[in-house]
Amino acid sequence: MSRGKTTPIAIVTPWWSDQASGGAEFLAREVARQLTGRGFRVEVLSTCGRDAFADWSENHFTAGTVEENGLTVRRFSLDARDARRFGQLYEALAQGRRLTPFEEGEFFAHSVNSRALYAFIEEHRGGYVFCFLPYLYGTTYFGIQAAGERAILIPCLHNEPIAYLMRFQRVMAAVRGLWFLSEPEYHFARALYPLQRVVARVVGAGMDFCGKGDGERFRREHGLEGPCILFAGRRVQGKGFGLVLDYFTRFSKRHAEWTLLLAGPGQFAGADELPARVCDLGFVEKQTLWDAMAAATVFCQPSRYESFSYVLMEAWVQGAPALVNAHCEVLRRQCEVAGGGLWFGDEEEFERTLLYLEAHPAEARQMGRQGAEYVASHCCWPDVMDRAEELLAACGFS
Repeated sequence: MSRGKTTPIAIVTPWWSDQASGGAEFLAREVARQLTGRGFRVEVLSTCGRDAFADWSENHFTAGTVEENGLTVRRFSLDARDARRFGQLYEALAQGRRLTPFEEGEFFAHSVNSRALYAFIEEHRGGYVFCFLPYLYGTTYFGIQAAGERAILIPCLHNEPIAYLMRFQRVMAAVRGLWFLSEPEYHFARALYPLQRVVARVVGAGMDFCGKGDGERFRREHGLEGPCILFAGRRVQGKGFGLVLDYFTRFSKRHAEWTLLLAGPGQFAGADELPARVCDLGFVEKQTLWDAMAAATVFCQPSRYESFSYVLMEAWVQGAPALVNAHCEVLRRQCEVAGGGLWFGDEEEFERTLLYLEAHPAEARQMGRQGAEYVASHCCWPDVMDRAEELLAACGFS
């Protein structure tokens, strides 16, 4: 696709602001920035919602068009929804129950939605290439139907119950192109959906800037001694937060020299009753996070549901070896290819691996170095955007 192309690319995502945390939200901002840097005209289509933690029917921003950081951002009012019913259906999926076709319809109807957004997409279908992300929200499900073959999807797909909803069979097959972040994500989608007529490529994601962390400063400022494990992310079950907290609570009773550092947004039950060896940093600025990563004996990414983990890449840049959930194929595969860490499948392996890393500091440091080398060689935005342009051209948007 040539530079200066006249047809704009519209990034369509449920929430848009610098304060919206999460990997998909960060990726959306980075993709917009990188496409703009390549000479594309980029606009953003989003709702007036604040972020994933806020009420999905509450308008935080004013509907309308504004210029933000050099981008045209169009925000549309949120629809009313039945949050209680959505929660019931989400819990049913989490427990392994298959939803009926009617219940699947309810699930998407009570997700985050904006009829005004869908009307704009349908009215201006020929005027944009629509790039949706991530896959699991109403804005993507209904937005793709409005955009038709003008749609490209960055699914950020996980092997999770929502991915198996029958309605995604039609939606995934309806897009013109699929931008996958990793080989395991690509193969999972190929096995699950009828993608014979879809242009599907592993494009990846990049890391543009990551400052240098000061581990000694962090340890000094927080009075930190001994080995420590760092968790950085949203405090939700799907990200493995409860898992690492439970495992560490029992582990620390046998190995009191260890400290668990928690960094990230969100509230959680039991926050006022944390064990003595757990330090809750809350939401921190990037430099503080990088300092904590540089100070950590090991960075733990316990999520089962990842298509690409920016926070893991950041930890590797800071030289921290990784401990990841063995049940997440994407994370395990990245650790295998990079040589940047180890993985655990249960609580016994969690403990054994931490003790190994404590007893073998030279090997741990080597894993961290190898992780940093992996990021430098595999997460270069110019290479990623070359592949993105190839995808767009293969979709006929050239």
